[in-house]
Amino acid sequence: MWLVSYLMPLAIVMGALAVACAVWAVVSGRAKFLAVAAVCFLTGAGAFGADWYIVTEAEKVEAHVRDLAEAVVAGDSEKALSYFSVTAIPERLAVATGMSMATFDDDLSLSDWSTVVTANDTQAVSGFRANGTIRVAQIGELYKPSMWELVWRKEAGEWKIVDVHRFDPITEKPIGLLDRR
Repeated sequence: MWLVSYLMPLAIVMGALAVACAVWAVVSGRAKFLAVAAVCFLTGAGAFGADWYIVTEAEKVEAHVRDLAEAVVAGDSEKALSYFSVTAIPERLAVATGMSMATFDDDLSLSDWSTVVTANDTQAVSGFRANGTIRVAQIGELYKPSMWELVWRKEAGEWKIVDVHRFDPITEKPIGLLDRR
């Protein structure tokens, strides 16, 4: 939906316009600007409400990424693996292995989001950067920036990860999921 991406900016502009019209009505003494301010305010409130109410598939995928990150930080490998397709065996194995070798502090932050939904809302690719402290028994504590791309597919109405790509956060070249870089 192309309209969804314009709703929040529309709400902000209409709110600012409502305030400007209300101020102008008070300064100039013209009451009809109060009516314009009320219309602008109601339009902005409607756009804000529509933006809040409409949840796109891309927003659903991003929410799943955040939930997956929370499960990893909590050390809940069962919940983390529930976001993966049963056909993504190498990825599931890499996640289970990584979570058994390391613990993640709650300072994990996700940024630099991009989510593209294709194929009639049945496939998605979400890219993001993750920065946080990792504790590995053999190595110690590391603050590790990373860059990820998750490939999602809708299976039985639910978004599931079918492929995972990890990139060097500086060069943006692909690296292995469990590489020490």
